[in-house]
Amino acid sequence: ISYFLFILSLKNLQSSIRLVFILFIEDTLKINLIIKSLIGGSFITLLELVVGSYFKFIKNDPMWVYSGITFFGIISLKWSLLWCALTLVILLIHKVIKRYKIK
Repeated sequence: ISYFLFILSLKNLQSSIRLVFILFIEDTLKINLIIKSLIGGSFITLLELVVGSYFKFIKNDPMWVYSGITFFGIISLKWSLLWCALTLVILLIHKVIKRYKIK
């Protein structure tokens, strides 16, 4: 059970780091929204590579396995592009919330 809780807490930590980074680049970088989404998607893919490598090569228990075009089955081009698209959606939602927030 403790291993399961460790995995669950690591996934929550990973999700929190993703969101904090996306909102950080939204508030600090004054560049095009598409470039921000590419930076955010790249960061998420890098995070996925680090965490996935740890579990696959150190723990010998992969957290996820991708098929198709992959890098050691840890990261996938399809999912990397999806992370970029998801980052763009989060950035757009954040812009709307900031514009219409109640003062």
